Amino acid sequence: MVQFPGVSGSWGHIYFGNEVLRDARGTMTNIIQMRLLPDGEGVRAIALRRMFVGPLQWAPGGAPSPQAQTIVPKRWGERITFGYPLWLPPYSSGALPPHT
Repeated sequence: MVQFPGVSGSWGHIYFGNEVLRDARGTMTNIIQMRLLPDGEGVRAIALRRMFVGPLQWAPGGAPSPQAQTIVPKRWGERITFGYPLWLPPYSSGALPPHT
């Protein structure tokens, strides 16, 4: 997953839009090869068909907004760790208790 902080747009435009990202292996279109999701800080792109490889940028005419071309994306990864579950008391790391 990558995040483009500061990119804005309506939820429907971002989620269902025709945006296109380009990386070292080619282009990836929204809905088919990746999924764009608006969040509180910008827009997240989640790879569906393959991983994002190398430098990532919006394809010409494929950005959700003009300012998106200048934003450097933040890359996210995943990892598996062992530890105490956050949803059990004492609810560490600011996690809220489950609703009753």
